[in-house]
Amino acid sequence: MRSAICDMVAVARLLNLTLVVPELDKTSFWADPSSGFEDIFDVRHFIDSLRDEVRIFRRLPKRFSTKYGYQMFQMPPGLKFTPQLEALGSKLVRMLQQRGPFVALHLRYEMDMLAFSGCTHGCGEEEAEELKKMRYTYPWWREKEIVSEERRWRWF
Repeated sequence: MRSAICDMVAVARLLNLTLVVPELDKTSFWADPSSGFEDIFDVRHFIDSLRDEVRIFRRLPKRFSTKYGYQMFQMPPGLKFTPQLEALGSKLVRMLQQRGPFVALHLRYEMDMLAFSGCTHGCGEEEAEELKKMRYTYPWWREKEIVSEERRWRWF
């Protein structure tokens, strides 16, 4: 998240754009209403420290809201893989699809995501218990008791 925010600031600086303090997704997996940008980051410091680099508004001015007929500008991601990587990726997906079900692995699978997913395959009892305790530590995680084997086979 911090990396994406830094990228956002750099792009705004390079293109001489005005930033609006980001609104973070509060409705996905955790449904955590207290995970706004201002709940995680010091907004005053964010604005003050970048004062000489980029203009930042706390909220989108009302005149730019869709309520007043303003259409938000949207653009697809500017980065694209090289044709060689695109071809390799397509080839891998085709091979996997031809051979039946497959799993995509997120290579930055961190402890909290591992605990949230309930996947304990390959973990010892002590590690599985640690992941379970982590789920109970965070009240906004809806599902506390997860049977790893059932979760894994649900997809097949």
